[in-house]
Amino acid sequence: MEKYKFYVVDDNEAVCQIIANIIEEDNLGKVIGASTNGKNAIDDILTYNPEIIIIDVLMPELDGFETIKQLQEEGYMGKYIFLSQVQDKSFIKQGYNLGAEFYITKPINRIEIVSIIEKVIKILELERTFHILKENINTMQTTIQDPKENSINRNVETYIKSDYKVNSTSLRDEVISILADLGVLNQAGSRDILEIAEYFSKLNKEDIIIRMQNLNLLYKELSQIYLEKGIENLEINENAISRRISRLIAYSMENLATLGVEDYHHPKFEKFAYKFFDFTELRKKMLYLKGHNGEKSKINVKKFLEGLLIEVGFFE
Repeated sequence: MEKYKFYVVDDNEAVCQIIANIIEEDNLGKVIGASTNGKNAIDDILTYNPEIIIIDVLMPELDGFETIKQLQEEGYMGKYIFLSQVQDKSFIKQGYNLGAEFYITKPINRIEIVSIIEKVIKILELERTFHILKENINTMQTTIQDPKENSINRNVETYIKSDYKVNSTSLRDEVISILADLGVLNQAGSRDILEIAEYFSKLNKEDIIIRMQNLNLLYKELSQIYLEKGIENLEINENAISRRISRLIAYSMENLATLGVEDYHHPKFEKFAYKFFDFTELRKKMLYLKGHNGEKSKINVKKFLEGLLIEVGFFE
C-alpha cells in the first residue's frame, strides 16, 4: 500500500507530536509537516498537497473550519479529520457539512486515531480503484452508450447458466444485512438490489463499472434475467425496475436522515451516510425533517450502488 502524506494542525505542539508518532509508529503514512495554527498551515498544505489533514477546530488566528474553507477555495481536494474538545452537536455538524471524513473528540485516544485513519485510507484506496477502472473503460473500444443486443444476451446467458450458489450465500446475507440496517428490507426494490449484487459477483470489475455508468444497460440486463428465470408476480420491465430501486434509495435516505437529525454519531449514520449518499442531498433531507423549507433532496442511484459494492468488498 502506498504511504499517504499527512499534515497535522493543532495549537498544542504536544498533540501534533503525539499524532505524528502514532501515524509513523503504526506505519499509517508519512507526516510531512505540522503547524500550531491554520494561518501558517495553508501555504504548506497547498505546496506539499498531503492526502490527509488532521486539524483542530479551535485555534487562534484561524480556526479549523475557516482553514478548511480557505483550502477548498484554493482547490485543495484531500481528506480531513477534525479534532476538538468541544462535543457540541452544532460543531460536529459544521465539520461534517464542510465534508470532513470524521470528527474526533479529545483527549486523543490512540486506538480511535488509528481506526479512523485506516478508514480514511480505505476510502482513498477505493476512490483510486474506481478512478483507474473508469480510465481503463474510457480507453476501451466498446461504445457503452449503444451496446449491442447480442452482448446483453451473452452476459445474461452466462449468468443464468453459472453456478449461482458459489460464494453467493455470504454475499446475499451481507446485502440483506445492509438493507435491514437501512430499514428497507421490506421494500419491493430489495429484490432488485439483491439480484444486481449477485449478477455483479459474476462479472469482472471493468464490466461492473460499465453498468454503473450506464444504468439503462443494467436495468435491461436485469429485466432479461427475470425473464429467463421465469419470475412471476413482479413487473420486470426496465422502467418498473428503475422505479423500485429509486423508491428504495429514497426510503433509505429518509431513514438515515432521521438518525442523523438525532445523532451525527449514530453508528449506522456514520457507516452509511457518506458512502451510500451524496451528503449535500442527505443534508437537505435532514433539514426538511427538522421543519425547514428548502430544495427537495435528490437520490443518486450510482452513488448508492457504489457504496453497496464497496461495503460488501467488491473492490478490495
